[in-house]
Amino acid sequence: MEHILIDCSIEEQALLWDLAQEIWEGREQEWIPVTYSTALGATLIQIRNKEGVDTSAMHLYRIIMTETLHLIWKIHCQRRMQRVESNPSTWHSQDEIRNLWVNALNKRLMVDHLLVNRRKYGTRAMTKTKVLSTWRGTLLNEKLLPVDWLDHSGVLVGIVPVWKRLRGKHRAPH
Repeated sequence: MEHILIDCSIEEQALLWDLAQEIWEGREQEWIPVTYSTALGATLIQIRNKEGVDTSAMHLYRIIMTETLHLIWKIHCQRRMQRVESNPSTWHSQDEIRNLWVNALNKRLMVDHLLVNRRKYGTRAMTKTKVLSTWRGTLLNEKLLPVDWLDHSGVLVGIVPVWKRLRGKHRAPH
């Protein structure tokens, strides 16, 4: 398992860890080097700032780490079981990997956004402040968003997915 999550030299794994580091450093946080111990203990790591424990940073770190680890595992399993391991043309492309990861983080952003609903979740609801501070520094065009962007739809994680140009008869005319 350590080899699959950390040591394997396949390009997909390196890309995913680079994306995780990029989004984390967007918050102006120092990246914690990924080891087997930090990967398995990602939900236990405490991140501190000048005031003490930074719960928003910890929440984001847990999201980034768990989603990245899950996607690495999922891609490995797909490669072994559904795609032909000896045929690289059947593997996920770099663009597909990037899009899968961005999609996973956008889903987690949406979950946090939904968990603010006090009527539905009562005392278990997340506070707006926690959601806003968790995702600070990670959003697409964040400087153009209002301070309280939770009331706006279409807010996405700041790493842009890659869209391939359509070919053939369904392509938009020039």
